[in-house]
Formats: sequence, C-alpha cells, structure tokens
Amino acid sequence: MSKKKNAARRRQAKQRSFQVRYPHYVACQPEEIVRELGAQRASELEQIYEAPLQKADLELEKLLRAGQFTVVDSAHPAGRTWTMDEYLASWNEELAQDARRNHEEPDVMDAAELIEIIHRNHFAGSVWLTGELALHWP
Repeated sequence: MSKKKNAARRRQAKQRSFQVRYPHYVACQPEEIVRELGAQRASELEQIYEAPLQKADLELEKLLRAGQFTVVDSAHPAGRTWTMDEYLASWNEELAQDARRNHEEPDVMDAAELIEIIHRNHFAGSVWLTGELALHWP
C-alpha cells in the first residue's frame, strides 16, 4: 500500500476518533442559535468565534448558562462538577495568587467575563466540549 493511502487512512481514523469523542463539532443552523440564545447573544458569540457557530459552541453556551457543568482536566481526569459560582471563585483565587506573587493588585472577574474567556479558549482549541457535554481542558 502506498504511503499516501496509509496517510489518508490514518487521517480518517483520527477524524473518526475525534468525532466519537467530540460529536458536537458540526455545523449549526443560524436560526437554531437565534432561537436558543436570542439574536443579540448569537451575534456576540459569532464575534467571539469569528465564524459561523458550530453545535458545540451553542451547547457550551447553554451549559454555561445552566450554571453547573463538569470539567475534565489533568487535576480531575474523571471530571469534577462545578457550579458557575464555584468555578468563578476558583478562577478569582488563582488570579489573586498570581497577583500576590507579582506584587500586584488582584483582578476580580465576574461570571460574564469568565464565560467569555471559556468561549475564547474554546475558539482557540484550548478547551473542547465532549460528547457527554463536559469541558475538556487537555
């Protein structure tokens, strides 16, 4: 078998594996997003993502709005469920620790700012939404 065919098969296998783990990364109809989030929020998210939104973007927003979500990361490989208030407090504590180390005044973030940061990290590929609707920080 040629190297090109082997490479193509590896790419296809990798794509299938990705799609199983992260099935929400498919196109989403704009009218569905407007219906679910309203025209203003849909427009705000389109500005963050700089492109048409995917189902994962919509599901992430709905998850964050619900106020409780699971995060999978190196500290919690099986996942940890957070409320938005708990997650926000954790982020603010990390910001305060960084500020103390740098002898600066700490910034205090609100929930809207944290949601935007999560969306920006999602856009950058630093966080993924799993098939089980958990945030995965690889």
